[in-house]
Amino acid sequence: MQTQKLSSLSAKAAVERARVSGPAPEVLLGLPGRADMTASEARWPAWKVTVFVTVFCCAFWGGVAYAVTTIAG
Repeated sequence: MQTQKLSSLSAKAAVERARVSGPAPEVLLGLPGRADMTASEARWPAWKVTVFVTVFCCAFWGGVAYAVTTIAG
C-alpha cells in the first residue's frame, strides 16, 4: 500500500515536471513570443488599444444599426 502511494506521487510529479519544462505554446504554433521581441520594438499602451477597440466596435455596431433601420424602415 505504501509503495503504491509513492509511485503515484512520483508519477504525478513527473507529469507536472514534463508540463512545466515543455516548450511554450508560442513555439509549438510558430508564433512570435515575448522572448522573440527585442527592446527596440514598440508596444502600444493599453489605453490606446482600449480606445481603438471601443471606437472600432462603436463604428461597427453603429453601421449594423443603420443598416437594420434602413432595411426595416
